[in-house]
Amino acid sequence: MRILKFFCAVIFLVLCLNAKCTYYAYLGHNQICLHCYPSTTTNTGLLLETKFQKKISKYFKGEINLQTRVMDNFGTISALMPEVGISAKLHKFFSLKTCYRYNFIQTSGSRIIIAGYFKWKKKNFPLRFQLRTRLENEGTTSWRNRLRLNFNLSKIVDPYSSFEIFDNWLKYDFIDAIRYEVGLKWKLKKNINFNTLYRFEKY
Repeated sequence: MRILKFFCAVIFLVLCLNAKCTYYAYLGHNQICLHCYPSTTTNTGLLLETKFQKKISKYFKGEINLQTRVMDNFGTISALMPEVGISAKLHKFFSLKTCYRYNFIQTSGSRIIIAGYFKWKKKNFPLRFQLRTRLENEGTTSWRNRLRLNFNLSKIVDPYSSFEIFDNWLKYDFIDAIRYEVGLKWKLKKNINFNTLYRFEKY
């Protein structure tokens, strides 16, 4: 009940600020991991995300993100996370973001994130390029680097693919995991998207 009241209070606050709201839903074979034992595991789930954005000035923007993750073939709610952050536009192609995230499901769900973005797109050119580097602390510090390519196919659906490396600074082998992802972004309305994706992770 406390969680529900918190979410309602956040939504009410953002609506009072007249912020922009965007909805995302991700559905697909969410995870295939390779371990020593078991050799292969599969997982299908659903990610629901509501993002509120408010422009503070020409260069700064405030964000509130509410995210719910349902995993284990839709059997377990693995994450219930509000996130509060601020982003700064440094250049036409560069931006920075810092935020605080808390997961009500996990006992150690507090996380601080700092991310840098490089985005490139050209008018009348169908391919968009994004490079993200992200530092996050959740007990231990990790560094994530992601390359993502988006293809503007139509007004209804856009395919995309991404490659991401997870680095744990406390491990000698440094690379903690590698993630590959391909998907389709369905544009249902102006601020409503639905993504179907296939994700492959190797630990």
